[in-house]
Amino acid sequence: MSNQTIDKSVKTKEKFIERVNLYAQKNYEKYNILPSVTISQAIVESDWGKSTLSAKYHNYFGIKSINKSDKRVVFETIEYIDGKPVVIKDAFRVFMNLEDSVRYHGLLLGTTKTYERVANAKDYKTATKMLYECGYATDKNYSNILNEIIEQYELYKYDVKK
Repeated sequence: MSNQTIDKSVKTKEKFIERVNLYAQKNYEKYNILPSVTISQAIVESDWGKSTLSAKYHNYFGIKSINKSDKRVVFETIEYIDGKPVVIKDAFRVFMNLEDSVRYHGLLLGTTKTYERVANAKDYKTATKMLYECGYATDKNYSNILNEIIEQYELYKYDVKK
């Protein structure tokens, strides 16, 4: 890989982080969801915005649809059952754009009883642990994966209220 290709990749990732952070800051003010957590989830769940679910349907967080009235799309996904990966088909919400997806993510984590411990977390390590414990993800390594992303890209620097 050439240096030019690497530079372009880094710039693309920086732009993705900046775009998500723009809306993550609003969620932080309104719902107390740490921007580092929102950004890291968007990175992991959407593969930097390259997954079909995010690129075509603007769902950057793998948010499932439980209401038949939602705009939705069905995809295969991997869930961990008894610690083992299992491929299932599930319905996912469709959003209008990145802003809509991030806004709903904040609403989901910040206003539902299920994720109350995520919104009450004072630091990203507690918040990512609570995401797993509250059932957002079934992969027992989910918290560690998010924490590695947060640390690698220094996303914790966004966790300061303005």
